[in-house]
Amino acid sequence: MPNGPYRASAYAGRGMSFSRRARCEEAIADLTQSLRIDPNPPKHEVEVGIHFHLGRCLLMEGHRQQAKDHLLIACKIGDQRFCRALQSPRLKNLK
Repeated sequence: MPNGPYRASAYAGRGMSFSRRARCEEAIADLTQSLRIDPNPPKHEVEVGIHFHLGRCLLMEGHRQQAKDHLLIACKIGDQRFCRALQSPRLKNLK
């Protein structure tokens, strides 16, 4: 199995794929593992995607505060389209 960033990107890619298919438990596990291996992915698009998909799945699984934290990161480093997810009624009353 590859080391470091290659291994992290493999988890990230699989996690984002799981997220797109609404397989959130698997997506959360892989995306979290990707960030454990490499907390600062080298490519801007990859980092945004990891945090967006992780936030999206965490929200779908009912982990609202964690979801908001990851969606905020995606919003700050991505374009404004990622910020729309923060307007979900399920996140309004969170700090």
